[in-house]
Amino acid sequence: MAATNTTTNFGLNLIDFDKIPWGEEQHNNWHTLDAVMARFIAISNIKGAWENALAVVVGDRYIDTDADTIYEVLVAHTTPSTGTFAASRTSVSSNWQTITVDTVAGGTYAQNTSYSPNTFVVQGGRYGVAQTSFTSDNTEATAALSYDADVTSGDIVTLVDVSELIDATHSTNTVAPGGTPTATYNATTKKFDFGLVTGATGDTGPTGASGASNIVLDTTPQLGGFLDANSKFVSLSQGASIASVAGDTDIWANFDGNTVHITGTNAITDFGTPKSAGDSMWVIFDAAASVVDSATITVAGNTNYQAAANDLALVYALTTSTFLFMPFPNSGASPVAAAGGGGWLGESGVPNGDSSDIIRVNEQTLNNSQTMAATDNGSCTGPFSIASGVTLTLSSGATFTVI
Repeated sequence: MAATNTTTNFGLNLIDFDKIPWGEEQHNNWHTLDAVMARFIAISNIKGAWENALAVVVGDRYIDTDADTIYEVLVAHTTPSTGTFAASRTSVSSNWQTITVDTVAGGTYAQNTSYSPNTFVVQGGRYGVAQTSFTSDNTEATAALSYDADVTSGDIVTLVDVSELIDATHSTNTVAPGGTPTATYNATTKKFDFGLVTGATGDTGPTGASGASNIVLDTTPQLGGFLDANSKFVSLSQGASIASVAGDTDIWANFDGNTVHITGTNAITDFGTPKSAGDSMWVIFDAAASVVDSATITVAGNTNYQAAANDLALVYALTTSTFLFMPFPNSGASPVAAAGGGGWLGESGVPNGDSSDIIRVNEQTLNNSQTMAATDNGSCTGPFSIASGVTLTLSSGATFTVI
């Protein structure tokens, strides 16, 4: 039966020890304390105070009344008939282990489930811990709502909540000129929305610091208008030498300079692929290569060109596949005179002569193949021969005379 007077918070009996019997009221106090402590302290299987000559089983827990500490049985045995609990543990230390407040991994939170204090549970993106001994809510429609109810009742405290994850992307909208930029969070889309001011720009500010210190940092530079050299010299580069090929000799292959040397003695029929029409390249011949006049390469004078060492020439890209070739022979001869051709001697001193030049001169050997049209007549002063591999073709009706 309850005592006349009790404590305020837990209703513990204030026992009148002059009254008989009073033992029942004291027992009720102990039952009350046991129930309250069990709700908030996650320690179970306590069997009472340790005693001598006591049979104990694994998992049971006993109080050391000398130190007011709790120990758990690791090995089933009967305690010594004499001595203290401390001496017993020292004698066979493997029989006991000390314990503190238990923690339990409760896994995924479930409805209508018993939980004890310090049980950790997971519900969706929330990680919580039980504060009391309780049975989880079972009245709500979902486990998420029941978890919320248990949080509200104080049975669970949420430690981490990552259920509201912010989307990695964002959205934007425009704000009228003169407006204020905005940043809002949309709980439905879980995205931030940024309002950006649009409209005319303000006055140009002062010139900032220099950008890249070297144009090499920009691998695709472009001009926005005409390039003003500002009275400065633009230095060009000489690229690596290109070997002549009997066919396509790609002088643009390396794009490493504006001048290249051509080595070897092959007959060139193509100059490769420039970046665009209008590109040009200076070439210097290191040996007696030749350039074939064709639909691909238009040689100045419309005739094949036989180069000699140190001859200079300009190659101009009409398109990315056709070229003009303008040679500048190192010998000083006319750049358009075919090897094996002739000139005039007299008073003018110019290569092609004029009316004051009365002596016609020609070499004795024709070194480049030629074709005379049906309407052409021609002559040369002998002796005359045709070099090996070279042909002179006379169309029907053409006349050629060796004087």
